[in-house]
Amino acid sequence: RPRGALADAARQLLVACCLVFASGPVFAGGGPENVALVVNADSWASQTVANHYLQWRQIPPSNVVYLTGLTSFEQTDVETFRETILVPVFKTLFERDLLEHVDYIVYSADFPTAIDARRDLGGAAPDKLLAPTASLTGLTYLYQFVLAKNRHYLELINNFYARRPLRDLQQPALAAEHGKAVQEAQELASAGKWDEAVRVLQGLVERLPGHALLQYKLASCLARAGQPEAALRAWEQAVAAGWYDARRTLADADLEALRAHPGFQTLVDQMAAKSQEPLEIQPTTAFRSKYVWDPTGARVAEQGVRYVLSTMLAVTSGRGNSVREALDYLQRSVAADATHPRGTIYFMKNDDVRSTTRQWAFAATVQALAGTAVQGAIVDGSLPQQKDDVLGAMIGSAGVNWKKSGSTIRPGAICEHLTSFGGILTEGAGQTPLTEFLRYGAAGSSGTVVEPLSIHAKFPSAFLHLHYVRGASLAEAYYQSVLGPYQLLIVGDALCQPWATRLALELPGVEPGQSITGQLVLEPRVTGVSDISAAVDHFQVFL
Repeated sequence: RPRGALADAARQLLVACCLVFASGPVFAGGGPENVALVVNADSWASQTVANHYLQWRQIPPSNVVYLTGLTSFEQTDVETFRETILVPVFKTLFERDLLEHVDYIVYSADFPTAIDARRDLGGAAPDKLLAPTASLTGLTYLYQFVLAKNRHYLELINNFYARRPLRDLQQPALAAEHGKAVQEAQELASAGKWDEAVRVLQGLVERLPGHALLQYKLASCLARAGQPEAALRAWEQAVAAGWYDARRTLADADLEALRAHPGFQTLVDQMAAKSQEPLEIQPTTAFRSKYVWDPTGARVAEQGVRYVLSTMLAVTSGRGNSVREALDYLQRSVAADATHPRGTIYFMKNDDVRSTTRQWAFAATVQALAGTAVQGAIVDGSLPQQKDDVLGAMIGSAGVNWKKSGSTIRPGAICEHLTSFGGILTEGAGQTPLTEFLRYGAAGSSGTVVEPLSIHAKFPSAFLHLHYVRGASLAEAYYQSVLGPYQLLIVGDALCQPWATRLALELPGVEPGQSITGQLVLEPRVTGVSDISAAVDHFQVFL
């Protein structure tokens, strides 16, 4: 493990050299050559899970990275995470000349799941809504920020690979100077200095008059400042610009002074109607670690951000699963690839804020799934009851009992819930952990490693399942559906692709085991799909 000056040199090398790949053609899903499997060499559980997975997935031995001397299976600080995990992994991949085609960094068992990031704040007070505790998988995905000690990884919208609703992208972009002003207004509002916050926000909306969120923030501050008529006008402008979150608005204490005004309900009704309009999102998009993304979700040649997909295979300590359970669900998920299963994805609807936070995308996702072999269903309650066709479940409840529901999770399914302690896997933590869904056969699940508050950007949206059914891998589907993944711990088989198209490769020009002297000409052909020109973008050869 690099220490001191060596670690600094390694980090500079990584930031300066290995992050400069050019954009390439689309390569969806990925395969074993695209996975770096990280193993805790001091843990028999980590080695056992990894040995089975690399055999089932045929991951090349050169893609396996062994680490030793980790001090905890539960929590560590961000500097220790960099020094003992992130830098050694990237340094090893760099030395083996693997970085260009590794798109997934997958951890086996027995790694710290929660990472205390306060040291990267430089003494600054953390935002009350953004606790500085992050997940192992979230910070690995956001490695570019973490290696640079850039605190922007502790933000709600820092995943530009996430596919967003098209109407949200119509908002004017916030430049760096705008972000500073927004932060200033937020701090003033938090201190109860409403008039000063209004002044800052008014300057912003003059420069960005079509920005719905800024107009809404201005309305809230104007209401608090005792200017109801001005607040209603600002709120009306927000609705005209695309503000449609009626549920959040009704629960907003900042607008309490407006409730008796005759125009209040009119605007609420307008928002409710707008929320029922068809909701389209950006198309499902393949991932590569060499791709560069800008804030609109577009691939660019430069001036953007790179990521690397990351999950854990299993958590086998604390409130985790047994090694046997982990092997069972991983083997099921591997076997689910390209099976194109039929069944139902259940979106559970109730009055718990854990459910209401994500209901905005339920109907649109079910409508989009209608054109596939999988159906979506919005069901009242906490869990689907007595269902034997569960291909996915989006749940919003603090505690659930899957066994008691009598439902069956089909191979390859993603099942998860929005709750405070879903990813807190230490002994004695409350609420149902994400590992409960894995225990009953899910291929993947997730949860936050610290109290997240009911902020939807920290959790996958319902579109998670749409990306998955369209053929994305489990990891691709997850990261296309969460805007701020830094607190989200994702556990499961990153490569699982139940709805991928299986292609058969023929390679005329050479036979297995044949010895060749001189020039070799290979003419690869793919079978298994009707329109090869649409299915195959390029071939990769690994030597």
